[in-house]
Amino acid sequence: GIPFLLIKPASVQTFDFLLGQSLGKGAGYKILVVDDDIDSARYIDQSLKNLGMEVRILSDSLLLQETLMSYQPDVLMVDVN
Repeated sequence: GIPFLLIKPASVQTFDFLLGQSLGKGAGYKILVVDDDIDSARYIDQSLKNLGMEVRILSDSLLLQETLMSYQPDVLMVDVN
């Protein structure tokens, strides 16, 4: 199941805390962030990198399958309207 639900907008401190609790600081996961809001994607990108994660951002959901095959993430974060 989902370990937490985050409703935007959220503070950087809350976001970092919840990610750290769920993924562990410095765990080094490969994470694919799919978000059509580039500002939100950059915010998430920086927060994850601060936790030691490898992050790739995708803003076009039509490229999702191709990106999943080439990047092979451990975690997929999706927020597309």
